[in-house]
Amino acid sequence: MSSSDEDLDSGHNEDDTSTIEVDHTDYFTTTQLFDSKDEVVVWVRELRWDDRWEVRVIYGKHNHVPIYKSGHGMSALSQEEAKIISDLSQSHVPPKKILANLRQNGLGLDAYSKQIYNEKAKLKRLSRGDRTVMQHLIGLLEEHNYYKWFRTDETTHAVTDLMWAHPQSVELLSKFPYVLLLDSTYKTNQYKLPLLEIVGVTPVGKIFTVAVAFLRHENEDH
Repeated sequence: MSSSDEDLDSGHNEDDTSTIEVDHTDYFTTTQLFDSKDEVVVWVRELRWDDRWEVRVIYGKHNHVPIYKSGHGMSALSQEEAKIISDLSQSHVPPKKILANLRQNGLGLDAYSKQIYNEKAKLKRLSRGDRTVMQHLIGLLEEHNYYKWFRTDETTHAVTDLMWAHPQSVELLSKFPYVLLLDSTYKTNQYKLPLLEIVGVTPVGKIFTVAVAFLRHENEDH
């Protein structure tokens, strides 16, 4: 033991239970508030001066009002804009073209596609009233004299299969019943039901839709 070690050892108090905590982490945080970024930099340099450290401000609260306003704030649609959206939606015009139509007529300059979708969803809710989506669909089929067939679950009474056909489609099928094409598409609705389309073919190669159906499963029973 050297003399310096003896000096350190002689000054050691056996009753001293204090410990020296050493920070071995590679980052540190603080909840202290600073008036400016420069004060943050000064504080870091005084605490740990090392070129390997960098400052990242996780929560920087502004101490001044914005010098300009930006963002996508949406103002309410006017009655004229709402009517145009309603009329074009009934003609099955897509939202993108509805927005273009508004701006061509000097309207909807502050509108966004999201507002068009919201307005269309609002119109759908108003049109079906208190009915569910399925009740509204079956009601429309009956209103327009479609041929329809559906099956429900015996326990939950939820619709498991639904098929419908336009009267003119049935008439064409009676004349050209020789070739039928059936194909399903997937992930086209929120109920995750496959959509089966049945297509007929005329002797001159023209095709026509016979019927469409939502199926719970693609097996022989369904």
